[in-house]
Amino acid sequence: MLIARFPRLIAFLIILGLWPLSGSAANAQTCHVAAPRYSLQDDIVTWSMTIDNGRSCIRGLRFANVQFGGLKLVSPPQFGEVVLQGAGFVYSPKADFHGRDAFSLLVTGAINGKPGSSTIQVTVSDNSSRSASPDTTSSADIIPPSVAFTAPSEGATIFGPDVVLAATASDDVAVANVQFFLAGERIGSAVTLPPYATAWDSTTVADGSYTLHAVAQDTSGNSASSWVHVTVKNK
Repeated sequence: MLIARFPRLIAFLIILGLWPLSGSAANAQTCHVAAPRYSLQDDIVTWSMTIDNGRSCIRGLRFANVQFGGLKLVSPPQFGEVVLQGAGFVYSPKADFHGRDAFSLLVTGAINGKPGSSTIQVTVSDNSSRSASPDTTSSADIIPPSVAFTAPSEGATIFGPDVVLAATASDDVAVANVQFFLAGERIGSAVTLPPYATAWDSTTVADGSYTLHAVAQDTSGNSASSWVHVTVKNK
């Protein structure tokens, strides 16, 4: 009788009763992410993720003022796996996770109706690595490499099937590779030795403005990005 007369009240009480259980389920994969906002203006932001006891971490990418468009994995992690799920991702460490990892994502969408994209560089650490001895902590490589485009130049107009993409990269330990991207899609293979360069067929895209990314990764899984804005004009 009560259910028939007050269906909305009963539904509310059911939801209220399940809320703590939902929170407990979410906390089962404990992690913390320091996630500064991105601006979707070809910017690069760095997020730090701390996972507990090697557990997976779920993180959404949608902020209140963002009309989410899409998400792509730009630079994969070395010691874990990233699964993209709608406007978010799940990071899961592998069995050989060594306490540090890194990966990069490209998020697209619009803010106040203005479309754009941002690169998110995520660094991963395990809580256990923070409590390690001073000698172990000091020996961990947490410094990302440096990378900078050398060709094409910022604002250049490019054309033809053999556009040279080149970048310089350095690291305090060693650079593993440099990979070039357009809108999250790989251009050629990762370049493991200097000079870090590859050829791009600009005739495969329509004439217009584009942003090219160069992502350098060091041998410890740290990564960094550089980008240039170019205009493709083949007609």
